[in-house]
Amino acid sequence: MIDWRIVLGALGGGLALTCWLESRRRFIQSQRVIVRWLQGTAVLLIFIATSLFTYVYFNPLWQQPAPQSVQAQTAVLPTATLATPSLVPPSVFIMATRAPQISTAATPHEEASTKGAFLHIPALDILQPIVDLPLENGRWDVSSLGEKVGRLDSTGAFPGDTLAPVLAGHMTFPTSATLETGAFANLQYATYGTELIYEVNGAEYVYTVVEISRVAPEEVERLYLEDSNSILLVTCTDWDGNGRLYTNRLLVRASRKQ
Repeated sequence: MIDWRIVLGALGGGLALTCWLESRRRFIQSQRVIVRWLQGTAVLLIFIATSLFTYVYFNPLWQQPAPQSVQAQTAVLPTATLATPSLVPPSVFIMATRAPQISTAATPHEEASTKGAFLHIPALDILQPIVDLPLENGRWDVSSLGEKVGRLDSTGAFPGDTLAPVLAGHMTFPTSATLETGAFANLQYATYGTELIYEVNGAEYVYTVVEISRVAPEEVERLYLEDSNSILLVTCTDWDGNGRLYTNRLLVRASRKQ
């Protein structure tokens, strides 16, 4: 840290010495008027530098410690600056409103489940088993979803059903030890034309992405699509670090190749 008292003293002393040496040179050249002026200036500068140095060095205002309250704030600030709030995303995929009571009477495979089904999206490095996510009191139970893909109960289950199947997966999900990557972490990189394979009951059905959109958590009705040739993929997106939640849902619709 620079001690300005020493700097000011050295500056004044240097100026005085310069003037004094110049006066000696002029004296030799017999320019007596200039000599007297320079000598007077040198004496004045020495007086000013000495007075300033004495005032600065011995003035107690320059030596008193900072008030205790300021010292306390200085000690706290580094901790407050380094403290980073936890940004662990929520552990479950949820929609903000309850699912409507949809009748599945028109679905030809209503009593069957997707046990043993798989979702494969080669371009996004996704290959995951599909589990059924039951609908309980208007909410889908995703407590055990983990890194798997889940089919939302009350939506379609098989190609050709009245309603399009809806497959959900985490973007990320926390465990007791760390933050894990969810099955749909790469879904955000899907583009139009991306192919996916929905395997169920040993049969493979190939779909192509035809629509990518963001929906609000309240738009549950967007998950119920009456299209027997479509399949919907949904995950959380748009993480808000301040609110510690995903503000939107990424909805990808793919159409079955004929």
